[in-house]
Amino acid sequence: PDVIALQEVLTVRSDYPSDWTPGSEPNAETVQFETLPPFLDSLRARGLAYTVAAEATTSDWERPAQIGAATVDLRVQERVVLLVRDGLPVEDARVVPLAPREVAYEGAPVAFDAAAAVAQIADVPIATFQRSADDPGAATATASLLELLPATAVLAAHVGDASASETVAGAETFTDAWEYLVGAPGPTCCATDARGRDRRADIIASRGDGLLFLDVRRLAPTVNASFRGVWADLWIQ
Repeated sequence: PDVIALQEVLTVRSDYPSDWTPGSEPNAETVQFETLPPFLDSLRARGLAYTVAAEATTSDWERPAQIGAATVDLRVQERVVLLVRDGLPVEDARVVPLAPREVAYEGAPVAFDAAAAVAQIADVPIATFQRSADDPGAATATASLLELLPATAVLAAHVGDASASETVAGAETFTDAWEYLVGAPGPTCCATDARGRDRRADIIASRGDGLLFLDVRRLAPTVNASFRGVWADLWIQ
């Protein structure tokens, strides 16, 4: 693919000894593990070369953890990332702030899903974001993002909330690849909402003249059944 949109890209850092106090900013710097480098390495092993076109931090928080007799600070950072195939031009890479979802954890608030990543790739603006399944403001945040995107744009997103997926599918200016080609709202991932209905977890949609979906399909898992996605072929006039 020309572009790969990833959500929940993870980096975990540590700090010893612990210096965390409620309200302090995350400051751990020692990287313990990351999920993006192994993914890029796996692509290269298949002869596929990609670089990061745009990324946005969706959450960044730190808390103390007991490891044996030691107390260590663990910093957890999640991002959304747009990868572009080497050789394609990238312009106007930027971060679009979103209204955060805040939850209390260990006595202090944590903000999630607070930004989208946008870049113009091969002359087409592409955006990626995520909203959590238990986020009551998912539909509002999604609608706000749709208003901020250019008149011609492609949206590749993970929306854990049924109302957020319906916001995209219900936007008259956006064409949802799955509904356009398959003709049914069915799931593109593996989950149901609180009422037991299939919900749209992964979305690829577009708006603007000169963009036409030719194919869409689910990506079947080969290693871990909880990791899935959706693929779409887009014709650009």
